Amino acid sequence: MAIGYLCPCCGERLAPETLADIAAQNKQDSSNSNNDNFDEKNSWMFCKPCGTAAPMNKPDLSVHTIPLETPIVHLDAKQAFELLDEKEKEYAYWLSQADWAGAKICLLQCSVESPAIFCLLQLTFGSSSMDDIVSAGQNRLTQEQIDSALMYAAAFYGNMGNYKSFGDSKFIPALEPDAFYTLLTGAADELLKKKIDQLWEECADRMYSLTPRQRQMGLGSDKGISTYFTANCDEEDAKLANAFLDSQGISAYNTRLFKDDNGHFTIRQASFNKEEEPIMHTTYQGKEFTIVQGDYAPLMKRITDALTSALDYTANETQTKMMEAYIDSFSNGDIEAHKEASRYWIRDKGPAVESYIGFIESYRDPSGVRGEWEGFCACVNKEVSRKFQTLVDRAESFLANYMPWPPEFEKDRFLRPDFTSLDVLSF
Repeated sequence: MAIGYLCPCCGERLAPETLADIAAQNKQDSSNSNNDNFDEKNSWMFCKPCGTAAPMNKPDLSVHTIPLETPIVHLDAKQAFELLDEKEKEYAYWLSQADWAGAKICLLQCSVESPAIFCLLQLTFGSSSMDDIVSAGQNRLTQEQIDSALMYAAAFYGNMGNYKSFGDSKFIPALEPDAFYTLLTGAADELLKKKIDQLWEECADRMYSLTPRQRQMGLGSDKGISTYFTANCDEEDAKLANAFLDSQGISAYNTRLFKDDNGHFTIRQASFNKEEEPIMHTTYQGKEFTIVQGDYAPLMKRITDALTSALDYTANETQTKMMEAYIDSFSNGDIEAHKEASRYWIRDKGPAVESYIGFIESYRDPSGVRGEWEGFCACVNKEVSRKFQTLVDRAESFLANYMPWPPEFEKDRFLRPDFTSLDVLSF
């Protein structure tokens, strides 16, 4: 399958047959200009639109690709999980199911292409073993190409999207599109290949595109992309919408803003329940605003179903009320209910299974008020916790007898810490 792609310089779609010519021409021009910084391996990335000189704002591929030496850390909570009793294991399982269901929201909050890329990777790596995929690739690709493709997949899963969690810059596969496609389809039968082709056609252009706006997250055509807002929104629209929500006593934390061609605003509120009619339609500062519920509704239902199952395995009344408040918040879009759940979370002292879930951090919203979905579940490592509890129990003696300073430098009363060693089960 010959593959074209969107040029990262100018955004124009390039036909497959032009790629080799582009690389050769760029190499010749670089040689003629004695450019010692020419990158032959990545020369296919850049074009010369309209026969003119290549644009000066070429993307820095060291920023927009993942280095092969990036470490991959193995998440191992086996020991801690096995030390839980059966009820605690069930509780941890259902919380993890809620986390995994909600993780797909992060894809929708990242970029328009992220959900399709996720489906593409899931289909590929879920249908064939890693050994089969790599073995098939070794017949037609170099080891560096294989490693680059696998590193992209790992980075995508690690960030739950194709923009870095820290820095919000886009990253692309560090190999040619046709090479990546070859790895994805190498071990596939005909039926699977057709499904991969459909997803590839849907997301490959945007996967590789590094036009100036798509290189980073931001709000406005000159700043970057954001799926918290439609592409025609700017900072003034965000300020107006935030002011409107404040005037109505509604939190923006679990919302997205959509602006139509007539300048009318629709605010979508995340919830499992989806009302037939808007919950509000009004005018604010001369602009029409409509609020609807049901954003991410299918995923919110999966989350609430998992949390409802977790109710059967809570350890105490505090955990039960915490789960009930989460379910209320995710069913009806009520941020106040989530705050109530957080209060119960604070009161849940020393749980064997620790968790938190919801629209939490607002770093990715360019206007700083909308929360990215987050969920984690962690098991108390009872053996490690026991050892450190011994240290806590003896701390007063250590402070009184073994410190190189007199007792006058210590507080009058020792405040015992609540130490718990946690092994992350899901995040």
